[in-house]
Amino acid sequence: VPAQKLNTIEPICDLTTLHQKADGDNEYLKDILSSYVSEMPIYAKELMEAKNSGNYVIMGAQAHKMRSPAALLGAKEMVKLLSAIEKDCKENKVENIFDNIDKVIKLVSDSIAEINKELEWIN
Repeated sequence: VPAQKLNTIEPICDLTTLHQKADGDNEYLKDILSSYVSEMPIYAKELMEAKNSGNYVIMGAQAHKMRSPAALLGAKEMVKLLSAIEKDCKENKVENIFDNIDKVIKLVSDSIAEINKELEWIN
């Protein structure tokens, strides 16, 4: 029986690549992380509004818009979900879209908490 990890939660964001890009430049890091914290809640709200309106074109476009910041912060699960939403919207495969949007909204919220901790550490 493999040993179980106790009380370890996988981080949503893997900031390894971002830290490598920053190369010790904490101002750059703070700028990127702060912009994520301020913009992603707006993007998430717009995604929810698109979901509530039932407009798949806007849902797909919003998922596309959210993918780059998520990818920059190494939020692989979020990127995967956003890609699926975008693809499903284009192909009118609506079965999983709403569930995936709900998962993305939660990941955005959780990732912001994670990033805020990182920002405290940098300051």
